[in-house]
Amino acid sequence: LALGNVAFLLGLSLLMGSKVVKFFFRREKVVGTSAFFCGIAVIILLGWPFVGFIIELYGVWKLFAAFLPNLIASIQYTVPGANMVMNTWPISVAVGAIKENRRLPL
Repeated sequence: LALGNVAFLLGLSLLMGSKVVKFFFRREKVVGTSAFFCGIAVIILLGWPFVGFIIELYGVWKLFAAFLPNLIASIQYTVPGANMVMNTWPISVAVGAIKENRRLPL
């Protein structure tokens, strides 16, 4: 898990460049950033991978939840059959809730 975290941070920094620091340390992203890095610390320092992974998962959700509506829309239009799957009953409820909360990441 620790190598995966390092690879995630390196990949994100290679993809976004110097904007990665601005992204992680914005005022509205403080909760997600602190949860993500605390999860890494719990995994590495305490050796509790399950607890650290849950904390990291919460941090990733808080950091990237604003991108979910865009991701769902692009998947619906580009992946064949995805629109049909996303329109089935249990999945359509979740997709509708995510799309209703659409906001731009500032």
